[in-house]
Amino acid sequence: MMEIKWRTTIEIQELEPKILYSQKILSLGSCFSVEIAQKLKSLQYQIFTNPAGITFNPISILTILKRVFSSDSLPEDQLNNQNGIWSHSDFHSSFNKSNKEDYILNANLNLSRASEFIKQTEYVFITIGTAFVFEDLKTGNIVNNCHKRPSNCFKRQLLTKEQIKEALSEIKQLLDDNSQKEINFIFTLSPVRHTRDGIVENMHSKAICLNAIHEFINENDRCHYFPSFEIMIDDLRDYRFYKRDLIHPNDLALDIIFNRFEKFGLFEKEEDLRNRIKNVNQSLQHKPLFPDSEEYKKFEKNRTQKINDLTSQYPWMQF
Repeated sequence: MMEIKWRTTIEIQELEPKILYSQKILSLGSCFSVEIAQKLKSLQYQIFTNPAGITFNPISILTILKRVFSSDSLPEDQLNNQNGIWSHSDFHSSFNKSNKEDYILNANLNLSRASEFIKQTEYVFITIGTAFVFEDLKTGNIVNNCHKRPSNCFKRQLLTKEQIKEALSEIKQLLDDNSQKEINFIFTLSPVRHTRDGIVENMHSKAICLNAIHEFINENDRCHYFPSFEIMIDDLRDYRFYKRDLIHPNDLALDIIFNRFEKFGLFEKEEDLRNRIKNVNQSLQHKPLFPDSEEYKKFEKNRTQKINDLTSQYPWMQF
């Protein structure tokens, strides 16, 4: 009997060399980069995510990396105050504060931490979300976040393939220059649809980004591609894999994509270690019916021993 084919599978060229637990990973870009980073973090990989918060376009990723490697403090006069809340156009709204000094302190601290982390970074995961950007008409700068300022403060524009490639080139050069390690770069296109741009415009934007990424990878060494966009759009082309907004991948889709990422990029011989960590994570989610029972006390003791065994061997791990 002929096997029925019910889905389109995607052949993925595996990463070489693959990521080891001893190596540090920097994750940059859109909200999808955060989702992947959180899954890697839950497996206790050493990872730093987005020094300025979620960043959707490559120009803003470059801008914030320049800030990371600058010795200058964040200038006060670049902050905006709206309804008593301080913000900065290069930073995500998760950084916003009601106190200006607290904002600057927190932003500078995160930039400094990123700078130190990057010195030992060996893998950089970059997720590009869109080619659409907003130019601040007052400064002429491309902003990462408009922070709900009036629309007449900005001009919307579509980056060209050449502009994206130039930004990626500068990003790679900056990171290579500031890491003491040899870096491998993993690029992906975010599978999240930017429907506020319009469906047709979103696909136009994605096409430009995808073209730029592939040309850049073909022209540079140590650059790799992970097809998260293609997995979501072609393999998982069903609304059951989306959240209620019909835009973002749901938990099942993210699990499937990350499972493919594990096979693509994580060292096979450390799979047993990953399974030990998954086992501990699962046990930490356990909610006992009888927390005072002897059986549960034994369960807790066994779990604590497993955690101690892991953290004594891998000091950076935190459960």
